[in-house]
Amino acid sequence: MAAKKQDRTQMAAFIAQGTTELAKLRPEQRGIVAPAAAPDAPKPKAVPTSKRFTVNLPMDLISQARQYVANTVGITLSDLVDEALRKELADKAATLHPTRAAAAPKKGRPVRLKA
Repeated sequence: MAAKKQDRTQMAAFIAQGTTELAKLRPEQRGIVAPAAAPDAPKPKAVPTSKRFTVNLPMDLISQARQYVANTVGITLSDLVDEALRKELADKAATLHPTRAAAAPKKGRPVRLKA
């Protein structure tokens, strides 16, 4: 009820004093309130910690990996590949010649293969 009275008062002031007086008022003083953010507004996306990576593997290796994951509780195919790849890379890094190890790409740089 008070809002309607305020609107009528503002309209009367606008008519009586013209637009110049009303223009001097801030939007809050004129009764204009910014709409509240919608509760179901989309939230900013988090930075992904993993990325899709496609490789071609022999069918028998894929079958073995799937069977292992199906029979093991708490592991996914991605977990299996992640663990195996990290272990293999760590083993390979230990056997690299020191000059080649220093020339290996650092984390975050893309690997470029020569054709």
